Amino acid sequence: MVFAPLLTLGLVFGFHFAFRHFSWPARLKWIWYGFMISLASFVASAAWRDAPVLVQMPLEVMGVVTCGMSWLLARHLFQSDADRVVWPLIIVAALAITGLIILLARASGASTENGAARLLMNANGLVSSTVLLLVLVDVLSGLGRGVSDNERSFRLAFASGYSVLLVVAVFWLRQSAAGSLAANMSDTVKIICAMVALIGGGAAVWYRQHYPLQKRKRNVAPAREDIALGERIRALLSQDDILTQSDLRVRDVANILNEPEHRVSSAITTGLGYANFNRLMNDLRIIRARADLRDPNKAKLPVLTIAMDCGFGSIGPFNRAFKDATGQTPTQYRRNGLATVLIQQIGPLDEADGAHNAHD
Repeated sequence: MVFAPLLTLGLVFGFHFAFRHFSWPARLKWIWYGFMISLASFVASAAWRDAPVLVQMPLEVMGVVTCGMSWLLARHLFQSDADRVVWPLIIVAALAITGLIILLARASGASTENGAARLLMNANGLVSSTVLLLVLVDVLSGLGRGVSDNERSFRLAFASGYSVLLVVAVFWLRQSAAGSLAANMSDTVKIICAMVALIGGGAAVWYRQHYPLQKRKRNVAPAREDIALGERIRALLSQDDILTQSDLRVRDVANILNEPEHRVSSAITTGLGYANFNRLMNDLRIIRARADLRDPNKAKLPVLTIAMDCGFGSIGPFNRAFKDATGQTPTQYRRNGLATVLIQQIGPLDEADGAHNAHD
């Protein structure tokens, strides 16, 4: 497994380039990068046990927050109020500090078997275990709020995969007897689990980017300023040269309107009633796509061309957004829509023919 850290580093850079155009929520980007770095450090520390202290020590220090970063990542993927609370950050910071103190004590040769050091180790272990279980709490706590089938499946899949990793990498290995197969393969199993966790975390981040978490609506009347700014945003996005920019971001709209980015986001959610900027853009682009798909003059135009003309960067996100909005694929919608248009065109002709025959 000596090459595992290099493979893990390759995954980190791969996710960096794959996600570089994502529109990240406030903290999620930094938590995701912290999660990747801590996992990569953990893998390197486990794979290079015989490395010099000057190499091994920094890796262990960066890897000590893996449990905490896993919890923070889960909170920001599954809890709508994650950006508004600070106490989880304080807990993870305390976990990191105590872990660092324990590592430094061990490196200096100090005894950790009694007194304050032992108490600190027990407290660190207890908080680490609690944080690992809180991941499941945050994931599963949203199942009873009328979530969609897709969201329910996503949460259950995440919880199932995480539970398997938790049982294998934590409970099974900790309970293994010295000299057993599990104990002998401990580092290898941990490395494999860490790499699987990195891939699974990347898949979860990708899903959440394409299917944003719906925040609980508060019964707050939109401010007059938000309504007015919302209308300016809608008017701006009605322009073809703006709407069809596939890489358009909230900050771009804010710059054009000469408004702070947070005010534009507030106007979209409060003034216009959309969950976020991506939802607004998808809705406006789908409205245009529906009109194009029903247009007989564009009947031979490929669906991909229509998707690109409406501002979607690729066919996959277009198909998903279109089916979410209409319950049909673009091809089905086009076929049904053109049939309706044809019937509407034939109807007046039949009436005219009937009137002509009666006259004769």
